[in-house]
Amino acid sequence: MLPTSIEEQDLQQNVYLFDEINGEPLAERSGRVNLAAQLHATDRLDTLLAGLKWAFLFLPGATAIHCCVMILSMSPAMNVSPSDILFEVLVALLIYTFMVLFGLGRLGDIRYFKVIGAILSTSALIAVVYHILAAFFIGYASFGWMMLVTTPLPIIFAQLIKLRLDRGESV
Repeated sequence: MLPTSIEEQDLQQNVYLFDEINGEPLAERSGRVNLAAQLHATDRLDTLLAGLKWAFLFLPGATAIHCCVMILSMSPAMNVSPSDILFEVLVALLIYTFMVLFGLGRLGDIRYFKVIGAILSTSALIAVVYHILAAFFIGYASFGWMMLVTTPLPIIFAQLIKLRLDRGESV
């Protein structure tokens, strides 16, 4: 969000409010309102909205992308052809991509597709490591737990990429 600059003389302005006093007819009340306090309240609301979007759009979208990649990687182990579920997974990934970008508040900036790439690459790397561990040590019975336990890794990595993009650094 771009910073807002307001001249000092504009911070105070006359306002006339109509309010009801003890059931009597509306009376006119005049006074001065400090716009700086209103701007501070607006900044807090913007921060709250960004937090809500992150919690209710970014986190579920990133988690769903991770789960889609893990499920797609498990399809041969479950005796399901990847081509049978490929269309459904791609449509779901498209929807979750928009959830993540909208949750970041950067739907129009194409640079933030790197965040989606970070989620996909981290999830693919986790899937490879899981298949290696499953083949030699733990088996495929704990797939659901492994998917849930490894979910924070793509989210953390995506958030790091987002912070670097916000600072203007190259990724």
